Amino acid sequence: MGYDPAEIASIMSLPVASVQYHIDAAITLAADPDRVAAVREAEMAKLEALEEAFFPVAIGGDVVDDDGNVAGPNDSAARTILAIMERRSKITGADKPVEHRVTHSLVHILADMAKAPKVIEGDFTDA
Repeated sequence: MGYDPAEIASIMSLPVASVQYHIDAAITLAADPDRVAAVREAEMAKLEALEEAFFPVAIGGDVVDDDGNVAGPNDSAARTILAIMERRSKITGADKPVEHRVTHSLVHILADMAKAPKVIEGDFTDA
């Protein structure tokens, strides 16, 4: 048996969350891609089934109570729908920030500008 994340964090003087993040990242890198895809697909199917069950209750339009009255929106079901949406975004990566690669730094741009021929507009006059 090895050390748990809290023990590792204590030994290395790091936050537990940082240690856990690195452990999770290592596990992800070591995971079988086919297995990960299968689990992701199964989780998405579960979320879809839950959403189908809770969405009508969340908006209240399709739910009829025992007396035949149409129920209004349900706060608890609405929170469940929002949690489902958040989980789906995490699984699909839809909530990740878009990564932009910078190919030139400001220093490189200014250096390139300095090498460019000088263009001066206007008339020249003798002084």
